[in-house]
Amino acid sequence: MRVAIVSDRKFDLHDFSRGMGSDVDWFANPDEFLGHACELSWNLVVLDALLDGADITRTLQDLLRVNSLLHTAVIADMTEPELFAYCEGLGVLCAVPAMPEWNDGARVMNQLCLFYDMG
Repeated sequence: MRVAIVSDRKFDLHDFSRGMGSDVDWFANPDEFLGHACELSWNLVVLDALLDGADITRTLQDLLRVNSLLHTAVIADMTEPELFAYCEGLGVLCAVPAMPEWNDGARVMNQLCLFYDMG
């Protein structure tokens, strides 16, 4: 599975990305990613809501306009129910803790596999 991570915290998210066990492409900011979102195909996009100046709902809306088939997970400083309420209707698969570890990456991939009926 191919995953795109939109974050400038590559060092902090290293173990998380390894837990995903996938081909990971990194993008430093949403604008950089959105420029490629309709050209390339990923199974999952992980958006870091902790980026300086990040407007996660705007980014999710922009992503839906560019490629509505991409599944998303959001790294945020909120619980999953809080994130789902905040991003209702914007197609978020799951929430990821602000400082995710290897097991968080594995959990996200397990959820994605269940979605694709591969788990």
